[in-house]
Amino acid sequence: MKAFFALFLAAFILSSFNLLIRQQSLMYGDQAQVVARLGLAFLMLLLFLLYRKSSFHIPKIKIVNVICLALSSALMIALITIAINQGKIANAIFVTYAGTLTTSFFIGTFYFKEKVTKQKFFTLFLVVSGIAILLQEVAMLSVAVLTALASGFFGGLRNAIRKTLGEVDSNTLLFYQLGIGTIFMIAMLYVHSGDVFREVSIQGALVTALFAVLVIIVGRLLLYGFQNADLFISTVIVTSEILITIVLAYAFYSEMPEKYELIGGMLIFLAGVVGAAPKNILEKLPFSLDKRFQ
Repeated sequence: MKAFFALFLAAFILSSFNLLIRQQSLMYGDQAQVVARLGLAFLMLLLFLLYRKSSFHIPKIKIVNVICLALSSALMIALITIAINQGKIANAIFVTYAGTLTTSFFIGTFYFKEKVTKQKFFTLFLVVSGIAILLQEVAMLSVAVLTALASGFFGGLRNAIRKTLGEVDSNTLLFYQLGIGTIFMIAMLYVHSGDVFREVSIQGALVTALFAVLVIIVGRLLLYGFQNADLFISTVIVTSEILITIVLAYAFYSEMPEKYELIGGMLIFLAGVVGAAPKNILEKLPFSLDKRFQ
């Protein structure tokens, strides 16, 4: 139960990230803002660990996993940043979660050998239906959509890697995740010669500081949640971010999805609800999944 609460709280914080990304984009380029928030979060956590005299040891057998976690996390963040700045916030989140849910289903099933239930199949059906509606026109395969899908893939991969690192201290793991991610994004910024600063402001600096603190908090919540619950079910719980994002995007940017975009997004959100619901509750409903699949 604690794991599920941690994931729901993480979803709420993640929904605020989508607004902060837009605010950061006023001061930084897409890649530079990722470097700024990951780098500042890394320095904050470093000071905390030094104050606590914590160990920085990672078991040798887990080093590759930690590196893969850091790289997949950095790529997910960089891609969703591009998607949000290129299109509607809500649509970017819809497509990202569709990619994450689908990736988690297949990795959980074929790598972790998690049980394939009718509930999971129905959840996947809702996800695919939502994607089909969102992408009803080939012309919609824009930069925003493609980067959101790629972000979703790396998000699913990141969540899967988290499950393999349960015995590693969460603070130490997050320290290396942020540190490696920062170095990787600095390299990406250098290779692509992207914008660094656009318009320096106190507001931009404060947003970056707030973002860095929230990155640490949500990182710990997600690590705890995914290490202590089923991969696919954990992923669908975090999809509650979708509903919160729609409200926040409309309230702050007056962005309201088109009717078909809203339907597709709600199907993906419904997939999260169905996937996270306890089986005994579903069996009591008049449209029981077990009855439908018999």
